[in-house]
Amino acid sequence: MAVFLPGIYNTHHPVGQNEMNQAQDVRLVQTLLIEYARLTPAWKPPSPAIAVDGAYTPALGVWILSFQTYASHQVTVARDGKVHPMKVSNTYDWESRMYGAWSTLYCLNVTVRRKDRTAYLQIQSKLGIAEEAGD
Repeated sequence: MAVFLPGIYNTHHPVGQNEMNQAQDVRLVQTLLIEYARLTPAWKPPSPAIAVDGAYTPALGVWILSFQTYASHQVTVARDGKVHPMKVSNTYDWESRMYGAWSTLYCLNVTVRRKDRTAYLQIQSKLGIAEEAGD
């Protein structure tokens, strides 16, 4: 289940091939990738286009890996074709790195928020994501 922590969107479970792929987590990843593509003309997302439908498909896996490959030209991002949740402490501090690389979810959050804060904040109501305190 996707959640909105103060200032960041997170998933509860990984999204990717052979993962749990909960619908709300998948919708969040789909939305962030589509927004990233809209706001980053230099990144050419692969075909076919993806929809915000909550279903993990091989096309979504290709989009995730394509984003990770593109982002890795600027920062060290894990390129595993999966979007892992960020760890969150009870102080709203989230872990942006995983295994020494930047989290895919962190990179998507930061870039979309920086490029279009209004659209970023509207994701919460658009997807019906509840605000949640850290664990």
